[in-house]
Amino acid sequence: MKTSSVFVAFSAVAGLLLVDANYHVHHHHKAPHHGSLVKFREVEVIADNATCPNGGAVLMCESESYECQDDGTGAQACLPRTDAFLDTIDENTTISWSECSTMNASLPSKCLFDFECICMDYANVDCYCVPPDTWRFERSVAANCSTSAGDVGYCDYGEYCRTKDDYQECAEAPYMPDTGALYSDCTVSGECASGLECEDYDYFSMCVEEGTY
Repeated sequence: MKTSSVFVAFSAVAGLLLVDANYHVHHHHKAPHHGSLVKFREVEVIADNATCPNGGAVLMCESESYECQDDGTGAQACLPRTDAFLDTIDENTTISWSECSTMNASLPSKCLFDFECICMDYANVDCYCVPPDTWRFERSVAANCSTSAGDVGYCDYGEYCRTKDDYQECAEAPYMPDTGALYSDCTVSGECASGLECEDYDYFSMCVEEGTY
């Protein structure tokens, strides 16, 4: 587990939940407008072992350890991923919901698991690895996203504000950290399920099978 303060970002509508190593949650209150030319790539989460449908959506399996792949019949299904992707992780790679940048060389620019490095502000300096359909909270308030307490422009912890068709909504945030599951983020807790260990990379730590390295 890394000892430095680590920020794990969850898009929460007009704000982003920033969770540091002590799990202090900070709300950012900026906002304005998604450019009309931005094309959103909607995310569809598929249950593990279920068929992956055809279409233009970004398909994410329910678990990080699964991915859409050929099931042997010519169809695609969410099946266990091999650990071959671990070899692609380098000093420019980070995990879901983490800080990133396409301009600042001191931060990673690549995201795992089909997440994208998306900047929330117009200056393109406040950027995180998030699902491709995440609402850019510093550009405009999403009135359709709200917490269970009625706070408009935010989503509850564990959810993110996304664009769905031509509106915004709160949806379950995929690949939350500290679940202990295979290939999940263990940067803060350092804890993984039985048979797994928390392996350190340059910018994050991840649960891998014991003996992988």
